[in-house]
Amino acid sequence: MTDHELFLTASYAFGLLCLIAEALWVRARHRRALDDARDDARDDARDQMREAAEDVA
Repeated sequence: MTDHELFLTASYAFGLLCLIAEALWVRARHRRALDDARDDARDDARDQMREAAEDVA
């Protein structure tokens, strides 16, 4: 392999690694957003149940 071919191969491999890293980062960011939304919904439901229990009592 010539130096040029090695450089192109290394550049291609680096580009693929960057794409994989970005995909993993985006996946983690979306997972955190979903977890936050789930936690907020749980907290809201808990607050509503607490308010309903106070209204009944």
